[in-house]
Amino acid sequence: MYTPCWSSMVTTTGPWPGRSETDVIATSDDNAHGSKYDRSILYPTETKFSDKLSTASLFHGGGSVTASVVESQILCVFVQPRVLRITFCEFWMALIELFCGIGGAAEAARQLARADLVSARAIDIDRDCGVVYQHNFGLAVDHQTIESIDWGSLVEIGDDAWWMSPPCQPYCRRGRGDHENDRRCDALLSLIAWLDNQPTTLPRAMVLENVPQFASSSHRDRLCCSLERNGFRTSEVVLCPTQFGIPNRRRRYYLIASRTHEATVAAPHDTSLRFSVADVLDSPPPTQSPLWLAIEVASKYAGALDIVDADDPLAMTACFASGYGKSIIRSGSYLRHDGRLRRFSPDEVARLLGYSAEFSFPLEIADRKRWKMLGNGLSIPVAKAVLDAV
Repeated sequence: MYTPCWSSMVTTTGPWPGRSETDVIATSDDNAHGSKYDRSILYPTETKFSDKLSTASLFHGGGSVTASVVESQILCVFVQPRVLRITFCEFWMALIELFCGIGGAAEAARQLARADLVSARAIDIDRDCGVVYQHNFGLAVDHQTIESIDWGSLVEIGDDAWWMSPPCQPYCRRGRGDHENDRRCDALLSLIAWLDNQPTTLPRAMVLENVPQFASSSHRDRLCCSLERNGFRTSEVVLCPTQFGIPNRRRRYYLIASRTHEATVAAPHDTSLRFSVADVLDSPPPTQSPLWLAIEVASKYAGALDIVDADDPLAMTACFASGYGKSIIRSGSYLRHDGRLRRFSPDEVARLLGYSAEFSFPLEIADRKRWKMLGNGLSIPVAKAVLDAV
């Protein structure tokens, strides 16, 4: 892959502590093929940048993402909490999240730390998810139904990668299994209809994540046919975090479609655990904490609960579903500690899903909502592998 050359100079309206009036972001380098992607500099928010050569100016206000062509290259300006990051690169890709939730794909992109991959737009009808997303990534979520989207307008952002995680209930074992007549599939059908009209402008890549049962659905067949008719090369894989050394079972289907190459993902050969369940645990909660399962409830459902022991180095947790904390059975694992059972806290579940310490929930989001959001989310190590292949 060609590594971008950077060449430009910017000034700040400062002065900011520790910054001169003029800062060189990167200088032209004819031999930049061996250089690293990330040559960015971090500035405080509310900083105005102007390029001396082109006099183009950009201003951040309110968490929006801005991109401008400067000297035949792309100036990407995007927000992280409390800082602006500006990057000059010749090629870049805008990540657009549909059904973004709390930002699993954005978290995967942040951990990848590729300067050519920019979280540019996030769409979800759930306003609480939008609060969490903006809290962590500084990008305001568009609150609208996916089926109401003007698909063509999404392509105008740039060289795009679309990540979508449509509702899984129409396809999963615990759902009605009648995806043909389920209104929750309207968004996906809207995308298929748009593709069937063979639009002239298309994103570079698309990724769809869902439960493994999606692979045998008629919607999968229709989507793949529509993508291939529009010049996409598709690959499909079912992956589980356990294949990546994560002590959590969460098998998911991934459809990866690219117009530039065949994007394949394989699990690492070494599947030994990167960490144990004990490594993600907080200190034991107080005796009266609602995390503890009542003794009578634990006795009633004893044979149906998935129980792991904190001192078992090979313990493997079950998939945490959106009903964890509300449904007693078939929603996730319980931890045995000193003869009692307790739920995993939302922070512990987030760690098992691979979220970094940088990720957090706003205080106003209750635990039950946090569990639901995480249960509807992604395994970050798997999402990273998929996203890096796009």
